[in-house]
Amino acid sequence: MGEDQLYTLDVSSVDKTVCEIPLSDLLESFEIIKLENRPEAFSKMWKGLIDEDFIGLFAHPDPLKLFTREGKFICNIGGVGEGPGEYFSVIHASFDKNNNRAYLSDFRGNQIKVYELSSGTFLPEETILLPEQCHFPKFYIDSKEKELTVFHIPFQASKTDTRYKERNVNFGWVQDFKGNILQSVSAEEYAIPANFSSSLHLDVFQGDPPVLTVRLADINSTRNDTLYHYDKARNELIPRFTTNLPSDPLYLIRIVESTLYYYAYGQKYTVEANPEYLEKLWTIQVNKSTKETRYIEVVNDYLGGIEFEFSFFLNHINREYFFKPYEPLELKDLLEGVLQNNTSLSDKKRRELTKLKDSLHENDNNVLLIGKLKTK
Repeated sequence: MGEDQLYTLDVSSVDKTVCEIPLSDLLESFEIIKLENRPEAFSKMWKGLIDEDFIGLFAHPDPLKLFTREGKFICNIGGVGEGPGEYFSVIHASFDKNNNRAYLSDFRGNQIKVYELSSGTFLPEETILLPEQCHFPKFYIDSKEKELTVFHIPFQASKTDTRYKERNVNFGWVQDFKGNILQSVSAEEYAIPANFSSSLHLDVFQGDPPVLTVRLADINSTRNDTLYHYDKARNELIPRFTTNLPSDPLYLIRIVESTLYYYAYGQKYTVEANPEYLEKLWTIQVNKSTKETRYIEVVNDYLGGIEFEFSFFLNHINREYFFKPYEPLELKDLLEGVLQNNTSLSDKKRRELTKLKDSLHENDNNVLLIGKLKTK
């Protein structure tokens, strides 16, 4: 797919045969991380933020918990509440090891809060002000240039909700740490009706310069979602991937990009207070180099072929990593099933999985599966 070329996936042309592929085909490394069992390290799982140095885990009403990549608990970053340095729900975070800083955005607000990474201490004098009230803001920090690129869900003006009397001005922008806007992308053609069920996906692929992918999903829209690349030098959102699914019946579609592939996954649904899904969730993989398309199901061969919900994998890709959390007894049950039913396991793999199973205990902290996606 060439520079600036939009690829439209013709879903009707994809062979309906479902290909089963091993998870190892997608990853260059795979880790099993057992989180430390200190009482202050325990938390439920909702959002994971992974990079090469740290694991950040958040689940309301607990604060963001910071761990080393080996699972050792470091500290809580800030806290949940309405006081200084507190937040309601962490939407995005960035960890800057070199400068000992953590940056957090709340689900709604006009600032990025800054903390000391090693202790979780709030640094109010370093708070980064944003130009307007933002909804689910996500960002990329360039600590060398002291700049950040921010995108959020821009809302249209509402005639009924007084909180949103005016349309958001910007969809995305680049600013410095002092709050000065350097360039921006207008919200005019991207603003959607105020709805907190909609979502924004922002990811970064390492490069020079880094590639930022942006996807805005309006849950009530009948249009197909489009994935964009943000070209900072040109200050443009460049459409790169979309689908041609019909709007009747409606399809709930999510689009995710990795270095090597695009993924589209979704299912037919009806718009009601509680949507009714009319088919099993499906996933289409598109090879970015060859344009080969196929329906896929993924088997976790690292763990002997245990059941693997691939849509979860796609929902939790973060800077070329993915994570999947398990409560210890949940994973233990799955491993017992594999050891009992998979007669094709090698002796080495069987010993490995048995050792892992026997190390899991009811009162342990959660276990994370972390994989680094292949880039070539």
